[in-house]
Amino acid sequence: MFGDRDNADREFACQSNPRTECVLPPSRPGADVFTNVYVYYHGAGAETRYDGGFRADFLSGPVTSREFKSNITVKKDESTTNQAILSTVTSTPGTYKLTFALTARTGEPARTHPINEEVAVAVR
Repeated sequence: MFGDRDNADREFACQSNPRTECVLPPSRPGADVFTNVYVYYHGAGAETRYDGGFRADFLSGPVTSREFKSNITVKKDESTTNQAILSTVTSTPGTYKLTFALTARTGEPARTHPINEEVAVAVR
């Protein structure tokens, strides 16, 4: 999602299922573009714990790091939970990556499933 200071969710940028192209406009002097990055964590039947994080290279502004930790648990009776990051979009056009490096853990004994994914984000 992207928009302005008043509503960072004004416009749709992309989604993962079905996968659509991710395109954001660049920030400009005096006209920052704000974005909300929503990461949804899905349950796998049993309680599911996600550890690791993701990196969003297209962000700028007050964010001091482009890396975000995930320490999320989806309870057995929940289907999803989410993590949201609000920041501004870089002013430099180009293609950037949103990179996920997570581990999902479920059950006793614990079963693990690595999640390593890259999503291209175009700023133009």
